Amino acid sequence: MLNGEREIILERHHVPAVRHEDDVPGWQPVYPWIQFSEYKDWNDVARWASTLFQVPARSKSLEQEVRRLSKEPTPEARFLAALRFVQDEVRYLGIEMGPNSHQPHPPDEVLQRRFGDCKDKSLLLVSLLKGLGIEAQPALVSTDLTQLLDGLRPTSTAFNHVIVHATVAGRELWVDPTATLERGGLDSYEPPSYGRALLVAPSTTALSVIPTPTLTEPSIFVDETYVSMGRDGASTLDVVTTRTGAAANSMRRALAGTSLSEVSRLYFNYYAKTDADISIAKPLTVDDDTVTNVLVTQEHYRIEDFWSSDGRREFRAHGLRQYLAVPNYSHRAFPLEVEHPVFARHRITLKAGELPPVKTEYEVVDGPAFRFVADTRAEGKTLLLDYSYRSTADSVPPERIAEYVKAVRATEAQRGYAIQLRSRAARDQASSVPSGEAGAILLGVIATCLVLWFVIAQGGPVALWRKGRAWGRRRAFARKFDADHRGDSAGTAIPITSPQELLSTLGRLRCACGATREAPRESLRHEAVILGDRHLTLVQWQCPTCARARRAYFEDKGSRAA
Repeated sequence: MLNGEREIILERHHVPAVRHEDDVPGWQPVYPWIQFSEYKDWNDVARWASTLFQVPARSKSLEQEVRRLSKEPTPEARFLAALRFVQDEVRYLGIEMGPNSHQPHPPDEVLQRRFGDCKDKSLLLVSLLKGLGIEAQPALVSTDLTQLLDGLRPTSTAFNHVIVHATVAGRELWVDPTATLERGGLDSYEPPSYGRALLVAPSTTALSVIPTPTLTEPSIFVDETYVSMGRDGASTLDVVTTRTGAAANSMRRALAGTSLSEVSRLYFNYYAKTDADISIAKPLTVDDDTVTNVLVTQEHYRIEDFWSSDGRREFRAHGLRQYLAVPNYSHRAFPLEVEHPVFARHRITLKAGELPPVKTEYEVVDGPAFRFVADTRAEGKTLLLDYSYRSTADSVPPERIAEYVKAVRATEAQRGYAIQLRSRAARDQASSVPSGEAGAILLGVIATCLVLWFVIAQGGPVALWRKGRAWGRRRAFARKFDADHRGDSAGTAIPITSPQELLSTLGRLRCACGATREAPRESLRHEAVILGDRHLTLVQWQCPTCARARRAYFEDKGSRAA
């Protein structure tokens, strides 16, 4: 005791260091802590807050706004009109000094100046709803601690945000007056993800649980349709992305702050990372159904050189990649946060002039916090790839991280599909083969004659053997410079450090005819290609031996840095 006051000293010695880990949930304590509180229970905190959030008598301007809102035909419509007004017509701006760090400004003042922080907007909305005969109270929440509040001592400092709780036609609703451009009806309304709330009312004795939405349908659906009827002609890509619920609200806010042309440019450059020769066929369009809260964007592209030189094309479910990332730290002391709830779908449709045999597959990967489904099938000459991701929990405990990483890795091979078309020679040979037994005999006779003629033309068996060995050596040597089809696409661009290296590399690239002769410099055509921060050069020329059209991508790794 010191002058009637008690001094408490808490000490810890040899405290081990806390190692940083990524994506730790806000409700998970990371550092040791101790809590003191001047409040006996949550009722003490609620009664303290009630003195700050008192609804005053309605002013003339507030009464006028209530009369305007009361013209809506139903309680649900009046509630939504009041909510939309406070969300969209009153700017979210806080001047939180002095008493107003905790006490909201009077609703009439907020209405007059048309701005306020979360406390101001919440009290204004409660005042309007009460004027409309709708029961409502402010609610204190924490945007980070959520369920951690269950284990805290009651205190007013646990909260950093204010929302509104209302009862409309017997339905309990939690709404955030600071969330702009929310649309849709009450049937599809999703409460904010704050987990716990303290109702500002003298009768409150405990925290309330804010329910987590249950998604029965994908809130994000990316639908890509490729049409490629010929190996050499241009192909088209149509992308239809459908967003509902919170995803539609989020996209609507993004479109409100960004021009449509800029959004189109971002989307276009995303696909240009895979296809350098891509162009916009039709402008980006947006269809926003605010009644059902469904927002649809449509993109239309034209792609040249859709297939690689060997007839290969790979498709990936990029719309799900953000949800299936391996954490930076897989040996953890703390849980891993998982975005929840999430229900996303990505469908890829390829309509092709030719399609190799496709094995029908249905794969399911169940991880500790998600379920992934991959459905692969073909209908005639149409390939259908259908992928979905659904979160099942908001976190993964440390003891299950290895299981989670293994499940994510298991989806990597399932999140894409590669198509390999037949070579032109095989396709031409297959189309010219006669049918029936007579055709088989004729084909055998023709093949035998051709072999005999070829052996005689090459100078006999010994000469043919020598030429074959020499050709094999040349091919093996050429492969050293042309591994894995380098340069066929922007993704396999050949790294160079100087223009001289580009020319020397061109001379070593093997053509399909087997030749490696260097093309005359005057026949080379250069084109600069920029993909994000990558600077590529597309070179096109004609093979001096067989006159075949050639092309290769190069990436400057040295001269630009210098």
